[in-house]
Amino acid sequence: MKKHILSILLKSLFIFLFIIPTLLVAQESRFMKNLLDDNGLKQGLWTETNGSKKEQGKYVDSVKEGQWVRFNEKGSIKRIENYNSGKLDGFVIIIDNRGYIQKSTSYIDGVKDGKELEFTYGGRITGQKTWTEGLLNGKVEIFYDNGKIQEKGIYFKGKRNGKTKWYDYDGKMIAEYQYKEGSLEGEQRSFYPSGELKSIETYENNLSEGEIIEYYINGQIKLKGGNKNGLKVGEWIEYDEKGTQTKVFNYINGELQK
Repeated sequence: MKKHILSILLKSLFIFLFIIPTLLVAQESRFMKNLLDDNGLKQGLWTETNGSKKEQGKYVDSVKEGQWVRFNEKGSIKRIENYNSGKLDGFVIIIDNRGYIQKSTSYIDGVKDGKELEFTYGGRITGQKTWTEGLLNGKVEIFYDNGKIQEKGIYFKGKRNGKTKWYDYDGKMIAEYQYKEGSLEGEQRSFYPSGELKSIETYENNLSEGEIIEYYINGQIKLKGGNKNGLKVGEWIEYDEKGTQTKVFNYINGELQK
């Protein structure tokens, strides 16, 4: 994986450091005017402006082709795109105001397909996703700005599928949920940053079903009850940190009984 990421970065830097300067020089020295053919179609290298913003690239019969570069209001490169017959094809690279790569996304035939990487200042990865024909597919990882993992999960055809884990800012796991085709399904757990179990419940078709238990950090039960179709039912009991029962509540279809 590290080799793959490095490969993407090297490709991105190559585009940024070598291809772009060559393109800009060619535009300034050889193609100072935008050209239309006899049929009124855009041909060759063009510079187009929208207010203070500018983009440069090549047209073939008024269809974008090859590499296009967008600039911000100050004239710095903001975005690099690659086109094939008017559709995004290849890497799209977004660059922040300080000149660092902010995001790199692979496109095929106009839709996201392949790796998408997001970066923070200085090049640290803050997100990693895999796309297939425009849908999230495969491993997804999101990181905090300190480099610690924030979220780790799996997608299948654009929906969460399988196990997803969440972490706090220090990299300690605080939740582990199970998904099936985008819906919560199965046992769901949360944890204290120190690793002790904080809560456990079960979901069916995205609704809480069956027993729910919450724990104190010392392992004693804090709250216990049951749900049916996502609604509280039956007896719910609260305990103190020593395990002594303190309160009892009764529910029918989610409504507290007096």
